[in-house]
Amino acid sequence: MKLFLLCATFLTYSCFVNADNIPDCSGAERWPSAMVQVNLKNEFGITLSDIEKIDVERIANQPLDEEVHRQVHEVTLTLNDNRVFKAITLHDASAEECSMSGVKIYWVQKESGAM
Repeated sequence: MKLFLLCATFLTYSCFVNADNIPDCSGAERWPSAMVQVNLKNEFGITLSDIEKIDVERIANQPLDEEVHRQVHEVTLTLNDNRVFKAITLHDASAEECSMSGVKIYWVQKESGAM
């Protein structure tokens, strides 16, 4: 029983320590989303004024070393005319900087409008 409590305490503590070190790059104004918006403008001619809503969700985080994490985000942009563009991004980040690498963008959804 003592061993179980010791393991449970260690695992709980490890989760909290690791959670504090994970960079938060999931905001609409952060690096992955900003690069998707630039790509959207360059590839499709869509500007920030055309975007009604931006949702960003971190779907994966892999520590590469003590400082750098590789992150995957899903970025969903809903336009004023209800078209939806969805991209998956891949980039490296640290606690101080979300732009430790370039952002690879994979477009997974491009809708032409509401039916």
